[in-house]
Amino acid sequence: MVGIIKNKIKIPKAFKDINNESEIIGIMLGDGYIHNKGYSIRLKVREKDFIKNFSNLIEKTYSIKAINRDYDYPCSFVHSKELSKRLIELTHNNKKIPDFILNGLKETKARFLRGFIDSEGSVDTIYNRRQIVVTQLDIELLEQLKSLLSDLGIQSRVIKKKHDSNKLII
Repeated sequence: MVGIIKNKIKIPKAFKDINNESEIIGIMLGDGYIHNKGYSIRLKVREKDFIKNFSNLIEKTYSIKAINRDYDYPCSFVHSKELSKRLIELTHNNKKIPDFILNGLKETKARFLRGFIDSEGSVDTIYNRRQIVVTQLDIELLEQLKSLLSDLGIQSRVIKKKHDSNKLII
């Protein structure tokens, strides 16, 4: 394993760092993976600029370097026990939006949404209109996203499906 496991991370306290962490959590809940036994986090997506943005956010927020590789898709890895444990605790094992975001300031909510929708969103044409669509099995997560959007004055709706993934339409 690549060896930055013992490096200490900077815990976000400044407003800009908390907002950066919100965006990182949005990205991780969308396309990220936390390996709790190997103490690493990973992001694997098609867009190199998305990987570069993620790596920059990690470095600015936690003062730890992400390792970027280009396999079949561009990947970014961070090997850090402390960061893995922090993200697992904040997101309940990469499954829930943390309270500091749900109850946070508008900018904190917006940065989380930016990260999540960049990861999970797409633009579709529905009823001859272009709309942002987030597809997700977890209906509770979609309802929380809808609430965050509403807090920012953005209308959205959740479409529940019986035999398919649920959708949030913005």
